[in-house]
Amino acid sequence: MTTYVDTSVLAAYHCPEPLSEQSERRVRALNPPVISRLTDVELHSALAKKVRRDELTEEDAQRV
Repeated sequence: MTTYVDTSVLAAYHCPEPLSEQSERRVRALNPPVISRLTDVELHSALAKKVRRDELTEEDAQRV
């Protein structure tokens, strides 16, 4: 079965948040995890927002 990873789960997987550990366990359990093109765009937007709020450095956002 194909399971798509939601943007909020993907963001928590890559950025420290209260649910990061749970997100990482869920994503790693998928075989394989799948994201849509829309999720890719939304993740870039979420990272840019975190940079603007000084929650994430530009360098860390680029690494993600």
